[in-house]
Amino acid sequence: MVFQVIIPKARRHIECGGVRVQFVARSDMDATPTVERNTARGVLRIASAEATALEIVGYPQHCGRLNNVATVLAELAEVMNGDRLAEEARRAPLAWVQRLGYLLRFIEADELAGQLDGIVAKRDAFTVALAPWKGMGGAPRDTRWRVAVNVDVEPDL
Repeated sequence: MVFQVIIPKARRHIECGGVRVQFVARSDMDATPTVERNTARGVLRIASAEATALEIVGYPQHCGRLNNVATVLAELAEVMNGDRLAEEARRAPLAWVQRLGYLLRFIEADELAGQLDGIVAKRDAFTVALAPWKGMGGAPRDTRWRVAVNVDVEPDL
């Protein structure tokens, strides 16, 4: 099992019993909206559903790649609030917002995707790869989100 923690500065991963703790550095993580969840071991602060959606699109290599990201987004879409999503998207990297908009549309969460249209329109968007680890050459383009669809996404729905 892997437990992921976002922290302001890079740190090596650790293992604690049967759990591996993976640290992901994000300098602006202090501004990330959080919610508290009770666990058997105490209270944990976790990112809001809206912040989580942007983070998993931003760090797909830590989340089982895009098939898994789309699966998780389908679950998060049921509890996300469009206004809070738009607010969080305003401070996120534009490429994350573009990829998230594309994937939300892909999983048919059209109302949430619509909340991101104005954010992409107001910023100077250029075409980004859906899978940033792959090249964009020859990939079809989604003109709404300015995303090069360079992988097939197959969520478990």
